Amino acid sequence: MYTSNSPPFERVVPHDLIVDGYVIPKDTVVGMPQYVMHRDASVYGVDVEAFRPERWLEADNQSKIFMERNFMPVGHTMLP
Repeated sequence: MYTSNSPPFERVVPHDLIVDGYVIPKDTVVGMPQYVMHRDASVYGVDVEAFRPERWLEADNQSKIFMERNFMPVGHTMLP
């Protein structure tokens, strides 16, 4: 459930991007640790800290798609 080392998944911004009112210039390297990505209650529910694999079985179709889009297992690559 907890990684011993959680380096960020780094990506290069392909074009100028505005996020929450902030401009992230093209070619900026950005990243977020996997641990943080998988602890987002807006994606995985208020019980995000609990090990509950059944959340995937209980989720409605739209929620399951949203969780799958935000799930980043080790070695996963994002397609453009």
